[in-house]
Amino acid sequence: MIIPGSDLSSEMAVPNVCPKCHSTALEIGISNARCIVCRWSGAHDELLGVASSGLDLETKVGKFTEDLLNLLAATTSRRLGEFLVRWGVVNPGDTEAMRYILAQIVGRMAAGVLQFCVGEGAENADEGGGGEPG
Repeated sequence: MIIPGSDLSSEMAVPNVCPKCHSTALEIGISNARCIVCRWSGAHDELLGVASSGLDLETKVGKFTEDLLNLLAATTSRRLGEFLVRWGVVNPGDTEAMRYILAQIVGRMAAGVLQFCVGEGAENADEGGGGEPG
């Protein structure tokens, strides 16, 4: 399975994680890094490393899914909510319905990404296709 931030060439993969929220959703520059989920930013040496070889597949999938849900919620919820109001899917100010619908959409987006990474994406990467659409 492909886990963002990990070194796929090694069984002893050590992904970088945010020291504040423990997400692997990082933008890493030449000398600094920034967390997409919680907006932490700092030097590379502040990032934490997590050895993933000791985790079983179920735990890895769980952590991957949790991290993905946090990333999608942090980066898409506001704009997606505005989109849904603009198109009349949710009435302005109906926060209960908005939270429910956004949770369902983000959950399904995460499930689709996970399915791709475990199934189709892994198959394409194994075939040398790089997961790019044909």
